[in-house]
Amino acid sequence: MKLLGIKTSGKILSAAVCEDDKILSGITFTANRSHSVDLLPSVKSALERAELSLSEIDGIAVDVGPGSYTGIRIGIATAKGLAFPDNIPVCGVSSLEAAAVGIKKAIVIKKARGELVYAAIFAAGERISPDCIININEFREKIKEYSGFEIIEEETDESAVKICRVSMGKKFISADLLKAAYLEPTKAEKDLKF
Repeated sequence: MKLLGIKTSGKILSAAVCEDDKILSGITFTANRSHSVDLLPSVKSALERAELSLSEIDGIAVDVGPGSYTGIRIGIATAKGLAFPDNIPVCGVSSLEAAAVGIKKAIVIKKARGELVYAAIFAAGERISPDCIININEFREKIKEYSGFEIIEEETDESAVKICRVSMGKKFISADLLKAAYLEPTKAEKDLKF
């Protein structure tokens, strides 16, 4: 299965093309706040390096969070826009689950804001806890019972490749069904008053 992977939920922007377990191409760099400008050229470049056209892609795997609301929306909107014309199926992947790929016992922590972090725990490729948003000090107390677990706190340089790898064990869906995995309401939702 030929997959296009997209990762945009953090400072790192990544696009990759994989076929089964083989990496055909990948582009990863720190984009900070330029995802909307850099994502499509990165996807185009990843496809060109893999010597494939978008119509030859069997599925699009995209990071659906948790992470930057804007980054998540850019990634999902791009995945949908690429998928709709050729009815390419899509798969949403947790950024925390992707960070745990290849690690036997992983506690994944991603900075949210203030003292809050996004977090999840994985063992042998299986999820032990759901993605959550929690105070870092409270989470440190909760994870004391998980000795021997590696703590992953930074984004990796192969993010989109990991997004592809996680998606291989998941169900692909129609692009119109793809949704972000927000762990709390957006600011706009919080401010909305009826």
